[in-house]
Parts: sequence; structure tokens; C-alpha cells
Amino acid sequence: MPDLVIQILFVVFIAVQLTFFFFLILPFLNTLFSSLTKDKIKRNDSLPEKDFALIITAYKNLKISIPLVESLLASNYSNYHIYLIADNCPAESIPIRSEKLSVLFPDNPLNSKVNSIKYGISNFVRNHDHIAIFDPDNLSPPDFLKVVNSYVSKGFDAVQGRRVAKNLNSVYACLDAIGEMYYNYIVREATYRLGSSAVIAGSAMSVESGLFREIFADESFNADKRLIIAEDKLLQYEIVKRNKRIAFARDAVVYDEKVDTGKEVQKQKTRWLNSYFKHLNLGTDLIKRGIAKLNFNQFYFGLNIAIPPLIVINGVSFIFMIVNLFVDKVYSLVWLTGFFLFAVNLFIVLLINKADRKIWMAFLGLPIFLYKQFLAILNLKQSDKDFLVTEKKKIVSINEVMKNKN
Repeated sequence: MPDLVIQILFVVFIAVQLTFFFFLILPFLNTLFSSLTKDKIKRNDSLPEKDFALIITAYKNLKISIPLVESLLASNYSNYHIYLIADNCPAESIPIRSEKLSVLFPDNPLNSKVNSIKYGISNFVRNHDHIAIFDPDNLSPPDFLKVVNSYVSKGFDAVQGRRVAKNLNSVYACLDAIGEMYYNYIVREATYRLGSSAVIAGSAMSVESGLFREIFADESFNADKRLIIAEDKLLQYEIVKRNKRIAFARDAVVYDEKVDTGKEVQKQKTRWLNSYFKHLNLGTDLIKRGIAKLNFNQFYFGLNIAIPPLIVINGVSFIFMIVNLFVDKVYSLVWLTGFFLFAVNLFIVLLINKADRKIWMAFLGLPIFLYKQFLAILNLKQSDKDFLVTEKKKIVSINEVMKNKN
């Protein structure tokens, strides 16, 4: 009997290792096979303009959103209306007047991005074709809506743009930018080019208005009863569950502020790690649905949103590599190969994105960045009770950012 127990435990040990090894090399496989494909949709400025509602969810800080509003009003697209929801913000005016802008001050604090979005929808000045979501620290280049419109006109009900770092002013910001580049390619561009869906980033995405309203009317988006963790994960799950495909528009760039202090990194990673574990069942559900219905979009999207966060997958893989030194050194070599493929893949992604020299130099600060993520794991339960909002403070214009990028 003890021998049988040992055999069962060994089989479980191997099965768990195989699962983690698969997730370790899946990003490399995404890059490898997506390199054989390309996005066939190109920007087309001659297409009829869909009507976009642009929702900005400001929280406690209205001034940070002013540059975003200015950048959207400078768009080379005409058929849109901006809804700036000033939740828990002082009732102050902003120095912008436009018939395309509605600044909304809720009577009572909403304390929820979901409720802010719902509040914006309830105050639409007209029915819109698509709803695009922005964080207040974002900045939009003039052609964002033109590019998204090209995908919408091709029949996509959901489109995710490419978020790019607005600031590289610290090692933390640069390392955060690396993460953005990595996920932009691995679980957005690569999965989309392979025929599945792009993972939603939380902002810079646009969803067909009727679909968006239908999903947000669901009980799972009732933020009055509880704190909703990562509404973007719920949104993308509902979209793909309905057999819709989320496109990735690489040229639809939106600049996003990166956290630049250790304290902000820890808060951000705590929130992200908690959201992964809270919604891991969504990935497994889509995998099962995809297998049952022979639906590649659902199956492959489910696999990719089930990939553990980098700190988890690499940490657990490293532990397995060390343990196998005492079990079977061949297995340790297999794990070492997996780490090599991961490193090569990260290198390729940074080359594809023409990473700034500051980003390459930031790898020297990786140990302290990993330490902050380890502390985030220890504080997971805190994000069940706290919004853990990261402070955004870089008030710069779109022209300044684009000049620096060029």
C-alpha cells in the first residue's frame, strides 16, 4: 500500500510539472507560430465612421484626465462623444469646453470603475455604436479611433488597442513597461494572429454598444453589493463565451502611465495577482467550452488567460528545477531548457517592440522588482477589501509624449 501511495504521488508530481512546464513555454510557442501569420486588417480612412462613446473613469483626481480629454478632442476622427465621469472628485470645472464633451459629477461617490461606466452609459446624449474605455492617465494619439474603426467595420464587436508606456522615469516604470510589451505581444497580438482573441487590458478597448450593455447588465457586474475584482477579466470572458472574437489593433496606440515607485508596484501587483486567482475558473471554463464545442477561439483564449503571472510561473518552475536535482537531473535540464526558451522569447518581444535603451538597462533592477512582487503575494487578501488604486500623477500632453517617443 505505501508503494502505491508513493507511485500516485509521483504521478501527481509529474502531472503538475508538465502543467507548469507547458505554461512556461506556451508564450514561446505563441511567438513562434504567430511569426508565420500577419494581421490582414489595415487602417482604412475612407470607411464610414462608426459612432463611439468614449468613457473616462476618473477617481478622486480630475486634473489627471485633462490631457487625455485634450488628446481625444484633437482626434482626426469626428463621430464620437466623450463622457468624463468625475467620481469622488471635487466639483470643479475643467478648462475645456466642447459640444463633444460631457463632464459628469455623480451625486454620491460610486467608488467603482464598473459603476462609473454604468453612470456614463446612463447619461449618453445619444445611442452610440461602440463604447471605448479609457483610464484617466491615458493619452490618445490622433489616429486611435481611425484605426479602431477599421476593425469595427470588418465586423469585430470588440477591439483592444496597444497600450504603450507614457513614462520611463524610473527603473520600476521601465520594468512595468517590459511587462506591458510582453503581454501586448504574447496574449494579445500573437493569440489574435493565431485566430483566437486578444486579452483585454482594462483600457484602450472598444466594445459594440449593445453587447457591452448586455454584459454589464448581468448580475456579476453588480458593484453595489461587493467589490468587483478586475472587471476587464469578467468582460473578456463574457465576450468570448458568446463566441465573439476580440481583435488586437497594434496600430491603435494609447499611452499609459507606468508605476514608478516600489510602493506602487507592490499595490499594483497585489491587485493583479488577486484578480488572477479570483478569476482562474474563467479560463478553465472557456477551455472546457472550447473542447465541448470544438471552438478554437474559446479553447485557446482560455489556455492563455490561465497562464500564471510571471512571478508565479517562474518561481514555481525554479523550485521544480531545484527539486529535480535530487530526483532526476534530466528533468532539471528540461526545466533549464524551458527557462532558456522563456528568456529568448522575452528578448524577441523586446526587439519586436524596439525597446528603449532605458528598458534594457532596467534589467539591472530586476531583483528589487521581483522582491516587491513577492511582497504582493503576501498581501493578496488586502485587495479583497481595498481598491489599491495606484497613484497617477504624470500630467503631460500628448504632443510632449509623442515628441519624446519619436
